[in-house]
Amino acid sequence: MTLSPEWLSSLPDQTLDGALARIAARQPTREALVDGDRRWTYAELDRLVARVAGALQADGLAPGERIGSPLHRTWELPVLFLAVVRAGGIFVPVVPDPSAEVREALGRMGVRRLVRPGELPLDGPPLSPSQDPGAICYWNLTSGSTGLPKAAPTTHAQVHWNTRACLESFRWRPDERYLCLFAPFAHPHEHWARPLTTGGTCVMGPASRPKAVLALLRRHRVSWLFAVPSTVRQLAREADQPLPDLRVVETGGALVEPALVHLAEERLGAQVMPIWGCTEATGVVLHVPPWDPDRDLESLGRPLAHYDVRVLAPDAVSAVGELVLAGPAVVSGYESDADPDRFVDGRYWTGDLVRAAPRGHFHFAGRRQDVIKVAGLKVYLGEVERLMRRHPGIADVAVVPARDEVRSEVPRAVVVAGDPALTPERVARWCREHLRPEQRPRRIELRSELPRGPTGKLDRRRL
Repeated sequence: MTLSPEWLSSLPDQTLDGALARIAARQPTREALVDGDRRWTYAELDRLVARVAGALQADGLAPGERIGSPLHRTWELPVLFLAVVRAGGIFVPVVPDPSAEVREALGRMGVRRLVRPGELPLDGPPLSPSQDPGAICYWNLTSGSTGLPKAAPTTHAQVHWNTRACLESFRWRPDERYLCLFAPFAHPHEHWARPLTTGGTCVMGPASRPKAVLALLRRHRVSWLFAVPSTVRQLAREADQPLPDLRVVETGGALVEPALVHLAEERLGAQVMPIWGCTEATGVVLHVPPWDPDRDLESLGRPLAHYDVRVLAPDAVSAVGELVLAGPAVVSGYESDADPDRFVDGRYWTGDLVRAAPRGHFHFAGRRQDVIKVAGLKVYLGEVERLMRRHPGIADVAVVPARDEVRSEVPRAVVVAGDPALTPERVARWCREHLRPEQRPRRIELRSELPRGPTGKLDRRRL
């Protein structure tokens, strides 16, 4: 099967489970899903989804009912997701062992039933594919790193618009063997939507240690890997030779340092593509294509097809403004009236502060709440982090505000050393040479690691 323009343009007119059924009818014997020693063709996978959907409906699943699931990275994730939506329900990904505040939030959202690993009902009367691409298929939860989790109601069509944008912007092949190592509760459609709508193979596996992941990549001849930067770094350090089948490593969820891109390309033998995305835009929005001869690895990337990306309300001096998104994959709001100022006139205000760069790229300056004034001058903490990562002895860094009696607020840097000889004094001396006076951290701490949440994002609240 080829990814013809007609095939791609028709994706948003399909439901997610309907797109699976369409490929199953066209390529029934093609390998669709792999998990360890278990394999399913497209025909087998579609029949399994149909039976699980029938069992859920027979068990009382009502149209529009929310089904929560703390599933792991196994075959159950795509099967349950697709079965729930085929039965007319709404899939809600849940963090394993949710905290009391998360359980309270789920109750507020009306999630009354959880399907845990090993609890899928497998044998019901098969259901036909769902028909409404405009129906809500799942509630994509924000990470909740700055408060209680919020749900972004997402339709079949919005998932397919994001998938179409990725496929039209990336050098994707219809026979890709794809593995996503994101946490299963973070953008769960990223684990299977691209391969299962193009005739590729979705590889699943709970492996988390670098050696086990490398073995998984080799065993299943994975050609496209999607992982957070910390995972890519671990794999690159552990790999003793390039992976012959791996073509592209897509990485995001945190800022991607140029040094990591070069290390991973050398050690893994694949092209590395940094990306930026968000829950409210149903996934990836910006990318730094590795096939561009003049790629800007200091940037967040340039927009995918079908996304309107702008810098609005820029500062008159620095030209830093807020990154604002629109397009058919951008959701219309949260499930409640939370943060109504984020969605205005069909646009989503991300809270990320950026500066427009040449060739349509955007440079990150910080979050809206991570701007401080030092002696009357604005300092963007994310920009200070980006500059400090250029220090050859710094493996990771976070810059947060600290109180100061004279200046009210000043930058404070928490550094993870990549060089055992690194000291706070050496970092301070480098900052005096490379940063403007107001950007220089007044406090520098060395730590063995930075606190991160379950999705791999920096937990600034803990810092």
